[in-house]
Amino acid sequence: MALVVADRVQETTTTTGTGTYTLAGAKDGFQSFAAVGNGNTTYYACTDGTDYEVGIGTYTLSGTTLARTTIIESSNSDAAVNWGAGEKDIFVTLPSSKALVKDSGDDFVLADGEKLRFGNGPDLSIYHNGTESIILDEGTGPLRIRTPQFIVSNFGATETQIQTDQNAGVKLFYDNAEKLETVSGGINVTGNVTVSGTVDGRDVATDGTKLDGIEAGANVGPSLAVAIALG
Repeated sequence: MALVVADRVQETTTTTGTGTYTLAGAKDGFQSFAAVGNGNTTYYACTDGTDYEVGIGTYTLSGTTLARTTIIESSNSDAAVNWGAGEKDIFVTLPSSKALVKDSGDDFVLADGEKLRFGNGPDLSIYHNGTESIILDEGTGPLRIRTPQFIVSNFGATETQIQTDQNAGVKLFYDNAEKLETVSGGINVTGNVTVSGTVDGRDVATDGTKLDGIEAGANVGPSLAVAIALG
């Protein structure tokens, strides 16, 4: 079931009460709700010229009906209108509460918890949950960022945290100071390297022995650390 909005869909109905609408056929110059598709939902409005109802309806081809799945707004305090006898117009429309429009600053604004979703199903979502900003990839493939240069910085763009460059390396920073860079021959490290695990298969953190004259767990300079790592 999908939500479908189609152009120039308008029919009449003589449905009474608060139940499912029975559709009576397209008005001249319009198409029927069949354009929505059997089993699909759509936004609709219904009016008799006095009362009105706006909601989400589910279209069923058999019997040509539109169920009142959700009432969004109505002249009956936003509840289903209890229709009396007579003909009403019912048509596909986009409710203002569902429209994505620019604010006075020409920005598109989504409230906390509202998502931009991409793909067939919840493949990729971007949203703010009130506490965190989230890029959520639930699809089957990888999340790819394609750019000749990729930079992660702080909010004020005054400190670089990660930088990648096409045909060059990846750089990691601490407090805006570059500490590690990948280069064609390996890596360059600025500052000390603390070893607390295994280097080239030799445990230098826990066995208390020396490796090439270095005490286990000691801080070593970048050049020596790279030399140890490369054996």
